Amino acid sequence: GVLSARYGGPDLDDAGRYRHLLDELTGVPAAARGARFRCCLVVAAPDGNTATTDGVCEGRILDEPTGRGGFGYDPVFFVPEYGRSMAALSRAEKGAEVVMGCLPIFHVFGMTVNMNWSIYAGAACVFQANPRDISGVLKGLAKHKVTIFPAVPNLFNAINNYPGVEDIDLKSIKLCVSGSAPLTEEVQQRFEALSDSVIVEGFGMSETSPVATCNPIQRARKIGMVGIPVSDTDAKVVDVDDPSLEKPLGEEGELIIRGPQVMLGYWKRQDETEKTIRNGWLHTGDLAIMDEDGFFQIVGRMKDMINCSGLKVFPDEVDAVLMSHDKVLEAATIGVPDEKRGETVKSFLVMQPGETLTREEVDVFARENLAAYKVPREVEFIDELPKSTVLKVLRRELRDMEMAKRGESV
Repeated sequence: GVLSARYGGPDLDDAGRYRHLLDELTGVPAAARGARFRCCLVVAAPDGNTATTDGVCEGRILDEPTGRGGFGYDPVFFVPEYGRSMAALSRAEKGAEVVMGCLPIFHVFGMTVNMNWSIYAGAACVFQANPRDISGVLKGLAKHKVTIFPAVPNLFNAINNYPGVEDIDLKSIKLCVSGSAPLTEEVQQRFEALSDSVIVEGFGMSETSPVATCNPIQRARKIGMVGIPVSDTDAKVVDVDDPSLEKPLGEEGELIIRGPQVMLGYWKRQDETEKTIRNGWLHTGDLAIMDEDGFFQIVGRMKDMINCSGLKVFPDEVDAVLMSHDKVLEAATIGVPDEKRGETVKSFLVMQPGETLTREEVDVFARENLAAYKVPREVEFIDELPKSTVLKVLRRELRDMEMAKRGESV
């Protein structure tokens, strides 16, 4: 591997070589460092999803797992174990893969898949500084014959709708890893047809450093699901109000996770730690369902759920339906105040180039595909949705914009 090529020495496994490297770099042998040590992983969270409840970016404290195999996420195990898992997942060949690095490496997704895995596997990484430059992304994919493409749903969607994309050779891509937001079936099928690749969708967060679940590639995957828990990881869906109650299969609740990759807590924020980690389980704040095969589906963020007269509306479901319309490029849905319903549904739409829709046409389409209480009562057409550096839609900014229009505080 990369580390053993530069730092020779004893004939050790990957973890052993990494410990040997730490001995050399620190000048302190493992025995003197102690059996365990901690490291603080600090990840910027511009979209607010991985920040604490007050929006402050926090350090996550990771710990060396003891007596457990599989995914180790401390400095000793992080690269080797993640690399082995990814290699098994993608059947990647060490030293032969080319990764497209569109995700910023200060974000935990980009750091793990673009930087850490590429180093471990000896892969070339083609960094694209601006993922919004779709022309540049496509040129990089074609020119460098990229084989592994980690991205987010909005980037796949933008490529799908790029003029003339059918004439660009993307056939070198064999595996894509999608995360950060739900991937619609239409977007997935279109990109896989363009590239002859397979998109594997997973779920993770900074607090799970970052992978928690992933779809298998060497056996049946499930489109629209974020897969099954990774090695040595437990996951379950519990009642939002009483986490001691596990939800039946097919019913939504909060997804909670336990495993060696889960952080010990937030750096010097015991109050936030106690809210997030309870009885050894990390409470993700994501609403999910589990099916009979143990596959999980994320249905929305708890903080994004819209309460319409006591009925739950998940914005991601509404967005997926609206984006299935041929004339709609992107959609984002939020809850807005309503005197009668408490909250009502409002959707922001970005149209395909040269296309138009009326509010009445949107209403008819939505009513054909959604329950009546989920149909957007308000629709606004805009040129572009606000997005984070990883192209994740920032619903918070849409809410702020909406409240400013109404002269109300968020």
